[in-house]
Amino acid sequence: MKEKYPLIESTESSSLPTEMWVNVTNKLPKLDLFNFYRSSKEQKELLQYELDKATFLDFVVRGDYHSVRAALERNIRLLFHRNEVTDCSGRTFFAISGFEYALWAFDKHMWTLIIECIPANEEGKEILELLLDQYNRLRQQGVSYSLNGQITTGETHFDLESTLIHQLQLQVNYYRRVGGFLANWDSSNHINKLFVEGVGGAQKLLPMCIAKAYCSSEPFSPSPKFEDRIDCKPQFYCYFTEEKYLDWYGKDSGLGSEVAICKGFKNGAESFRAGTPVAKAELLEMDLAAMQTFLALRTKELLNLEAQLAERQEAHLKPMMGG
Repeated sequence: MKEKYPLIESTESSSLPTEMWVNVTNKLPKLDLFNFYRSSKEQKELLQYELDKATFLDFVVRGDYHSVRAALERNIRLLFHRNEVTDCSGRTFFAISGFEYALWAFDKHMWTLIIECIPANEEGKEILELLLDQYNRLRQQGVSYSLNGQITTGETHFDLESTLIHQLQLQVNYYRRVGGFLANWDSSNHINKLFVEGVGGAQKLLPMCIAKAYCSSEPFSPSPKFEDRIDCKPQFYCYFTEEKYLDWYGKDSGLGSEVAICKGFKNGAESFRAGTPVAKAELLEMDLAAMQTFLALRTKELLNLEAQLAERQEAHLKPMMGG
């Protein structure tokens, strides 16, 4: 079969100007860009940068810390790169940087990793100034994204309070009114439908770092401090399917349409149907407390980040000034 892009078959003897290589690679789909990269020795460094630009934001929104670090170690100037990117929840962000997405998503471990990759030299000073500018831009203007045809603008961070926390609070309040465990558990009951559509629907739209917190081996009771980076797969246990572990964002996961997830004292995420009696107040209260703790911690850390960036800037300046 003839290759769709015959140019990628051999580039070793080519001597195109840099601008023309960039123009070519920018028009290639990611798979062809990868094949193009493999076939070229002369332009390897340039093509690696173009490949990194094509994938960097995807790595950030998917919480792929290892790939983000590797890309930044190859070229720290990827932090200047802005583009459109769609995260796992289906939100499409416009002209966003990797650092801005990490801030919006409350992904402390991603923004920490990014800062750790900054070199202690003149370029590092420039990068820190850039990150401070991006931080202030986010705080003042927020981000813009589309989700299910609706445009949201000016959002300075993921709205955990009015989404998942609100839905969990509705469930907990209801259980408290009826005395905890429901004797007559009817899946058509309004509050039970809200469990799947409200709680599960909100969970489906979580940024990756919060979904991974649910899926990690650390229970939500007592509420964790959310200090450790989580590298587990975003999967939850489903007892009534042939495939026992389902992808959180998978189109066939049923999250938000058939099931919602509880964690509580468990060492992983587990899905429950609306008519499953074990999806009760105890687990939901633990999850609510954990999410409230997460929000309080990350909000404070996000506010403190500006001062930390400024301090890092000063630390970069001292060696250059002979201090």
